[in-house]
Amino acid sequence: MKISKILYLKLPLDELLPIRNNFYLGSYQQAINSISTSSNTTSPNNSLERRLILLRSYLAQKNYRQASSAIAKEDEKVPELLAFKLLADYFQFPEKKENLLNSMKQLLSSVDVSTGFGEGGGVPVFAATLFYNEGLFEDALKILTARQKDLECASFIVQIYLKMNRPELAKKELQGIRSWADDATLAQLVEAWVDAFSGDEKKFQDAYYIFEELASSKVATSKLLNGQAVCRIKAGRFEEAEAILVESLNKGGNDPETLINLIVCTISSGKDSSKFLNLLKETSPKHPYLEELALKESHFDRCCGRFSN
Repeated sequence: MKISKILYLKLPLDELLPIRNNFYLGSYQQAINSISTSSNTTSPNNSLERRLILLRSYLAQKNYRQASSAIAKEDEKVPELLAFKLLADYFQFPEKKENLLNSMKQLLSSVDVSTGFGEGGGVPVFAATLFYNEGLFEDALKILTARQKDLECASFIVQIYLKMNRPELAKKELQGIRSWADDATLAQLVEAWVDAFSGDEKKFQDAYYIFEELASSKVATSKLLNGQAVCRIKAGRFEEAEAILVESLNKGGNDPETLINLIVCTISSGKDSSKFLNLLKETSPKHPYLEELALKESHFDRCCGRFSN
């Protein structure tokens, strides 16, 4: 991976801000609709990012084929578009993941990720997403930290630290974000993540208010409603959490994260969770939660077998 001494500072792209925020907050269809009905931008970089937000929204909706097929062979000359296609193919063709992982690493070695958007500067987020899904957290962090004052990269770093159960590192990264992007919607979302993960009851409440404010001022997406519900679950307010999650389920159409949180919520409150578990198995049979659950069940059965013999 080539890192130049001159670091690229991404300038605000105000004309894309509403669309970008829709994507960050989980309002993928609204982002798609806005892009599909609005005129093209005059800036080449804005046009590229606009196109990528559209494709990333398809990917977030699990429309993998549509996302991947939108990248023509000629498009692959643009590093960001090639990186996105590799990521889309990774989700569409899991049996090819080793080859796609190697192709992504080769792409990283051929571009300078600290340059401008459209020249390789947008590659880290796509590469890190692939690494993250493979559990290669250190590799993801390495490529993301090559970008300075890139809000999406910094936010992804926080997410990885939380996934690694390193809240102290997540808080440190958040402090850095606050120094230069405190008012950004994504920065507020990151603060809510950190507070919800590692806070006390006051922090849970602070995080809840952030999710609630974003939902009321922007759009109440499943992502934001799940954030509110998690805060209520961690505070032991299960009935409130369940009501929020049912609202999310009605909006999101069997969103797997909503179903998982409903499973946790109902079990914690002593209720039957089988309805939500069966629905998750039916709609998202390969979800990591189910794979981990099956693994734990096999371990439990094996342990029971030792005592029964």
